Parts: sequence; structure tokens; C-alpha cells
Amino acid sequence: MYKCEANLWSAIAGCTKAATHIAIMDGKEVPCCDDCWAAIATTEFWDFLTAGKPPSGFCLPDWEPLSPRQAEIVLYVVQEYLNALPDTYEMCVSCNRLIATGDEPYYRADDGKNYCEDCSMGECHDEEEGSWH
Repeated sequence: MYKCEANLWSAIAGCTKAATHIAIMDGKEVPCCDDCWAAIATTEFWDFLTAGKPPSGFCLPDWEPLSPRQAEIVLYVVQEYLNALPDTYEMCVSCNRLIATGDEPYYRADDGKNYCEDCSMGECHDEEEGSWH
């Protein structure tokens, strides 16, 4: 039995679960557990939807990336209706990054939305530079 080497689910302590999948990370085959596999698959799917970067092994030259809001809706349908990805990912409404609910997204009761750690800590977006501080 192989141990998970992806170390995505529990980055602080390292993942100690049994490997059940093989993921391609930086061009190498890496044994990973169900949770790390879900993190990899969801992140690759998000990158495909929002940036047009197809998952490993796919070539889709005519794909036009979706807006972050459109991608969020597609991800929601895949999670809630199809149950094809775990319902453990949300989009930060401020910077549009994908955040794992296992990483404790920052939910604000005053507006009912999810924020990543940077945005919830008062980091601001520079509209002119298009970057975060």
C-alpha cells in the first residue's frame, strides 16, 4: 500500500492517508489519496473553466474561458447536482480565487459571502495594477 505523496489536504502535518490514485504533478506521477485527488481535480477544472488551461492529457484549442461567476455556477452544478466533485470548494467573491472549505474560508455574516484569507484580512485590490497587496 502506497502513502499519499501529494500532501495537499493537510499541508501543515502532511497527508498520512493511503494512496488510491495517481496524479500528474509537475509532469511526474504522484500517488495520492481521495482528498488530495479531489483537490487536484477541482483545481485543474477551475483553471480550465477560468483560464482555458485544459486538465492534464486534454487538448481543447477552441475553448474560451468563462467569467469567474460563470465558472462558479458550473462548479456548483458539478458539485451539487452531478456529485462529480466534492462540495468543499468555493470562490472568493473579492479576488475570484478558488478556496477549499477545508482551509476554513472566511465567511462574513454581514454580507453572507466567502472570502479567502488575504481578502478577509483587509488586503486590498489595486484596480490600476490589477494586483493584490
